Amino acid sequence: QEKNRTINSGYPLTLPVWNGAVPTNLTRPAYDINNLPLRTHTTIMEDARGVVASANRETAASASGVGGVAIVAELPGVDLVDSMVLELMHLFFENIVKNLLLLWKGAYKGHRGPFVLPKEMWDLIDEEILLSFNFIPASFGRRMPAPGEHLTWFTAEDFSTFLLLVGPAVLFNRLPTPYYNNFLALRDITRQLFAFSIPRADVLPGGRLDVDIKNWYQTYETLYYRQEPSRLNAVPITIHSSLHLCRVMLAIGPLHLVWSFCMERYCQTLGNLVTSKLHPWTSLFYNVIRAEQLKACKSRYT
Repeated sequence: QEKNRTINSGYPLTLPVWNGAVPTNLTRPAYDINNLPLRTHTTIMEDARGVVASANRETAASASGVGGVAIVAELPGVDLVDSMVLELMHLFFENIVKNLLLLWKGAYKGHRGPFVLPKEMWDLIDEEILLSFNFIPASFGRRMPAPGEHLTWFTAEDFSTFLLLVGPAVLFNRLPTPYYNNFLALRDITRQLFAFSIPRADVLPGGRLDVDIKNWYQTYETLYYRQEPSRLNAVPITIHSSLHLCRVMLAIGPLHLVWSFCMERYCQTLGNLVTSKLHPWTSLFYNVIRAEQLKACKSRYT
């Protein structure tokens, strides 16, 4: 969303420090969290057309962060900023929470620090989680896999359950206090974002939610990035994108209106309807028709 955003695959607001000083060859300044230089549909399209016209498209695309002109951008009424909203299921559950778990396991791009929990502790966490679901009603969600042993089995629902319900309990007195408090701040932000209605004053600059997100982000940078060049990739675009959530909500309303849970589950259903490897699209077409016919009969006669 900003111009000149990337520094070696990281998107921090503060610049890295090398040997006690900020390198002089960086092409952009540090960003003010309250005054980010936002892109617009017009500037994105200008960059895109510049990339297309460039003699070296790869270099131009790397410099601008835009690969070219998207077909969807030619549709009337499409705005490449306001029409491409941030979506909580992928942004939070399948990216930010997942990456935090990888950091705490010592499995995120070689990062090490006081936040990494030993395997013995993860074994205890796994045991507690597996036992706890013997007593948690199914209405709270499906039985969660063990994050220490089987994190790759997690779905967005599991990451959500861990963030909102299970994680605060199993990480208490295990994750060092500053990191634990930052995790709780993320949980509290998520609870606010889940609300069916959010006061406009909370979302405006300086509002409660806006301030909470910025405080969480700045603490995250301090804890995991620490302005060290080797830790730049601890601030991927998904972490940075959280700073734009309030602006998106001002444009479209609460984010639960656009999350992907329903569509993802429908896509899973469609996948199960493919019964022919030789003619997958034909079998999908006819099986979708049959499924809809059964729904129509059910609606008519029950």
